[in-house]
Amino acid sequence: MPQPPNGAGQLPNGMQRMGQSENSGNTPPQLPEFKGEGGIGIGETGNRGIFRLFNQQLSGQISWLLPFVLFSTIAVGLSIRKQRMFTISHKVAVFWLAWLIPMMGFFSIAGFFHRYYLSMMAPAIAALVAIGSVLLWEFYKEGKQQWLLPSSFLATFSLEAYILYQNKAVMSTIWIWFVGLLGLASFVLLLAFRQHTRIAYYVKIASLVGLLLMPFYWALTPILYGANSMIPAAGPQTTFDGRQDGRMIGGWKEMKQMRSSFNI
Repeated sequence: MPQPPNGAGQLPNGMQRMGQSENSGNTPPQLPEFKGEGGIGIGETGNRGIFRLFNQQLSGQISWLLPFVLFSTIAVGLSIRKQRMFTISHKVAVFWLAWLIPMMGFFSIAGFFHRYYLSMMAPAIAALVAIGSVLLWEFYKEGKQQWLLPSSFLATFSLEAYILYQNKAVMSTIWIWFVGLLGLASFVLLLAFRQHTRIAYYVKIASLVGLLLMPFYWALTPILYGANSMIPAAGPQTTFDGRQDGRMIGGWKEMKQMRSSFNI
């Protein structure tokens, strides 16, 4: 068999073929072994499982309002049963649920993705929170299932406090207590003013604004502190050198390692 003009396994001017080092023969290229929680991407997204969206890596990216979405879904079901018909509002809610639920399932079991992919869930979450806030308020005023609205705030504020606790290394304990007590206050006040609709309405509005405080701050952090512009993520753990959670996440270090392994 004729030999290549510059020797086997080499390109002109002595360039080696991608993935082959000197004296490597026909050894196929190997991906670099990244150290971390399970390999490529796992350190960024955590282990697979039904609670993956609530782990330290992902919870602050998209999960803040998911408990409220759960109560909104319950309210939609009760509203359909109450009206005994499928209105346009119900159809809209089902549309957004059909958007959100498959994504939650996918991101819970996917082997590799970046955290900013989770932003695809945001429109559905926003819509369902808006729909649910109206339906839950209607049930609250009518005296039927009055516990749903206060419980939705308590559960959502509790999750937000837990997310802050997961990031206690960069968040003051004061904020954890503040968010937790805000949820407790919303729950107690809504139960206490069940017969005072006007006051309860203002409590509801204040509680909704309170729910958005921490997600709003989290979303601002890439602007406030800078971030890895190639693979962005939200949270105060982000620093100017592109390091997140105390290690490089999809930054130049991994890219250089990968290029080095392929000799390119």
